This record gives sequence, C-alpha cells and structure tokens, in this order.
Amino acid sequence: MKIIHIGPDSQFIQFLSRKFEELAPGKNYYLVTSHSAAGGFRYPNFGEGKTISVQGKRGLASIPLHVRSCDMVIAHGMGPHAVVAFIASPRTAIRVWSGWGYDYYGDDSDPSAGLLKPETAALTRTNTAKKNTTSQLKNLARKLISFGVKLTARQTDYFSAPISSDFEIFKRRFDGFSGEYAQLNYGNVPDTFSQGPAMCHGQNILLGNSASETNNHVEILGILSRHDLGSRKVIVPLSYGDHEYRSNIIEIGKRMLGNAFVPLVDYMPLHEYSSIVASCNVVIMNHLRQQALGNIGTALYQGAHVFLDPSNPVYQFFIEKKAIVQSTQNLLSGALPLAGLHADDILRNRSVLESFWGQEQVHANVAALLSKVCDR
Repeated sequence: MKIIHIGPDSQFIQFLSRKFEELAPGKNYYLVTSHSAAGGFRYPNFGEGKTISVQGKRGLASIPLHVRSCDMVIAHGMGPHAVVAFIASPRTAIRVWSGWGYDYYGDDSDPSAGLLKPETAALTRTNTAKKNTTSQLKNLARKLISFGVKLTARQTDYFSAPISSDFEIFKRRFDGFSGEYAQLNYGNVPDTFSQGPAMCHGQNILLGNSASETNNHVEILGILSRHDLGSRKVIVPLSYGDHEYRSNIIEIGKRMLGNAFVPLVDYMPLHEYSSIVASCNVVIMNHLRQQALGNIGTALYQGAHVFLDPSNPVYQFFIEKKAIVQSTQNLLSGALPLAGLHADDILRNRSVLESFWGQEQVHANVAALLSKVCDR
C-alpha cells in the first residue's frame, strides 16, 4: 500500500499523520506545499514516511512523478497542488478530499462569497481594490483553478470535513460529486482540547482565530467597544492569514478598544496558546462557516462561554449535540459573563467533545478509511 498525503506545512497534518503511521506504518508519503519563512519545515515530523517539498512551480511539476503508483491520495485542503495530484494519480487510486472549509465554501469566483458581514465586506473591497486583483491574468488563473477543483470533485471517492454537517454544503457546491462521506479529524480531546489548564481562570475575551476576513472581526469589535470591559483584555489571534487584513484589524482594534486590544501575531506552541485561551472566560467566533474548531473545542473543554453566529453550521452542530453554546446576538444585550460555565455544563460539553473527537473515535475513523483501501 502506498498513501500520498498532500497539503501545507501544518500542525494539523502532523497530528493526523501520527494516526496514519500507527495503522499503516511506512506506507505514507507527504507532499508538502509550503515552507516556514525561515526555510525548511515548521512541522517536520510527518511520521516515518517520506516527506517531500513540492513548493513552487518546480514542485508542482514534480507531483505526477510522486503520485504515479499510489493506492490512495489524500488532499488536506483542495489547493492547486492537490488538484494536480488527483488528476495525475492512477485511475485505480482512491481519492480522498479532506476539506478544510476554504475549499468548498463560497462560490467559483470568490471563496468568501456569502461569508462576510457588511463592515468586513466593505473593508475587504477596499483591500481588493488596492491589490488590483481584477487583472485579466489573475482572473484567468482563478477560472482555471476553479475548473480543476470541479473536476477533482467528480473524481473524489470520499469527502471528509471537520464536522459532518458540512457534507451537505460540499454537495451543494459540487453537484458532480458521487462519492461517500468518511470522517477524518485533525485533533482529539487529549492531544488538542485538553492541552494547557483544565479550566478557564480569567475574564479576558478571545476573538477570532486568524487574520482572515471570514472572522468578521470588525462587527464584534464595534459591539465590544460599547461594553464596559473594565480590566478585561480582548485577545485576537492574528498569527496566520492575510498580512494586510491583519494590519487593518490591529489598527481598528486599537482605535476602538485602546489598550484592551491585544493582538497575537507570533506562532507559539499549542500548550502555550492553550494557556492564553484559558485566561478567557468568553470566546467569540463570528464566522458564518465552519472554522476555528480547535479554539472552540479548547474553550468548551475549559468551561468558557462560547459565542457563535447562529447561522454558522458549527453552532447548529453543537446545538444538535446538546452542547452549551450561545448566539452572538446575545452580545447585543446584557452584560458579558463574569465567570465560566457551571460545572454541570462543563461536563456536558466535555461529553459532546468526547463523542466526536475522543481518541478512540478518531483512531477508528482512520481505520475505517484504510479498510476501504484494503477492500478495494
């Protein structure tokens, strides 16, 4: 058996690679599409299989050689490199699209279509005009990539998403898909959500998870500016994403909240980041799509009040599982909570996390996918 994984230099792939190595040791090969700014790999331990850089045009051209004899190819997020891997892999190979959200939300012309609130959309339009992204060459490239992604959807045997409810969103976007759903997870309770302090211990506020416009930061910053924050800090992770958008949010955040606004712009180990999250008894994720599940899961495990937009599939996912989450609409009226969740509510949320991200369940999901390769 030969399994090709293709995706960015990411801690999420590093996590999942360990599960594949446990069940199929030495059978996994990793085509990495990006490097850290310092060169080399930020997360080099992709199991004991071979790890190969396919960054840039030369790397892109080498992909057909790497996938020509594989039994399975797994795209961790469907980018241009993964499209080439799907098209170039043998006809008999099983193709798995493990979606990350950006690759199946939106529409053909704009991955953020329908996902931005009014003030954020206005900010994004300004940035887009500055970048002159309406050039004919870039539009042509976007159309070619969109065509390639549609083609891979038709070839995909199994689709996975961070939450199973995203499957319906994927099928609406790619009606040519005729495969099945197979759950893969990029984290579990012991290795992801329970890292750091067991309970939240402060009154700070965590807002968003990245420097991407789908966080809809501006709207929440405006709401928080009308609250009496006292000594509370509003911690805003901005370590990855769009640099210009990051600069915009830092400027807006400081103007609206002053010294209460604390941007996080540097990468840090998971346990250190989890400790910062634990200082927040309020966590606000203003996305309209599935995003930030690592932050949300950690906050729920630690007993924080988690606020999500009610139209976000993640909100519906947790509500259906009887978890204790709140609507961002509640931020418009009433004071911010001063303490974490009640002990019974924390236990309920941890039970929900275990049911979907428990160590045994995550392991079983990988085993189920590998059994399909053996059956084929």
